[in-house]
Amino acid sequence: MALIPVLDLLNHSAAVEVEAGLVSDMYCIVVKQPYKKGQQVFINYGPHDNITLWMEYGFTIRNNPHTVLHATIDFASFTYQEPIEILKKQNLMTDLAFSLDGPSWKLLCCLRLLCMNAKELASWKVVLQGLPISEGNEQKVISWMDEILKQELVSIDQVLAKVDDHCILHICNEHKEIIFHNFSSSYRINAVI
Repeated sequence: MALIPVLDLLNHSAAVEVEAGLVSDMYCIVVKQPYKKGQQVFINYGPHDNITLWMEYGFTIRNNPHTVLHATIDFASFTYQEPIEILKKQNLMTDLAFSLDGPSWKLLCCLRLLCMNAKELASWKVVLQGLPISEGNEQKVISWMDEILKQELVSIDQVLAKVDDHCILHICNEHKEIIFHNFSSSYRINAVI
């Protein structure tokens, strides 16, 4: 938990813009939204998902715009190292996630690269533009995304069976919403091959 005297009296809102920093020997926070006398003043603790808010501050918020479901990929299991080297050089091995908007750009790039055959790998830079490489590659990517989502759903259901903390239940339900949205989404890789 992060505790800062007096500052902890101000509640978080993801919708509020603030400027914060040291001025002389004082820490100052300026809230950019207007508020009226008697109205609660919020600050923004930062662009945190509910897992971070719960772990750092002890609460979650409904409709958090920063909620994502992190995708787990076992990079060590790959024997074909050329795509892994490209991913490392391009910094595409972190922040791999799904949201209600679909898979992140980094996740799509990563999966597209890892699903490429040797011939396709010669044109790997196309994925940095958000473009598919081939119909076969896209089908592999979609199948892999579905597999990741299925595994995450199993993990969430295992947690839900053991826990009754309302914050954890809220996080799990948000993640399930992301999973179901990505399964049923019309997203299904919107680029034309």
